[in-house]
Amino acid sequence: MKLLLLLFALGHYLDNWRRNVTAAANALDKTLAEENFRDVIWYLAVMIGLFAFIIVAILVSTVKSKRREHSNDPYHQYIEEDWTARYRSSRATYCMSFLLQQNNKVHLII
Repeated sequence: MKLLLLLFALGHYLDNWRRNVTAAANALDKTLAEENFRDVIWYLAVMIGLFAFIIVAILVSTVKSKRREHSNDPYHQYIEEDWTARYRSSRATYCMSFLLQQNNKVHLII
């Protein structure tokens, strides 16, 4: 009977000790989870800020480089004249060939 009472007291003591350890561990886990969440928020804020800064820097540099490009540049004028000449000649050829259709015959002017 004394042995049974001793085992019961020892079991009760160990259960209380385990509950105290578990409660302390739970409190520690809760604190660490809150701190980790705060760290994650700061990490995300910094990464999004860096990404936004890089994107804005790229956009600003692109706009500045486009402003520096003058339409008086000889190469720019050459490209512009080349494309407009091709467009005008192809458009004129199309209009002339459309107008010269007779009896389902197409007369192309090249």
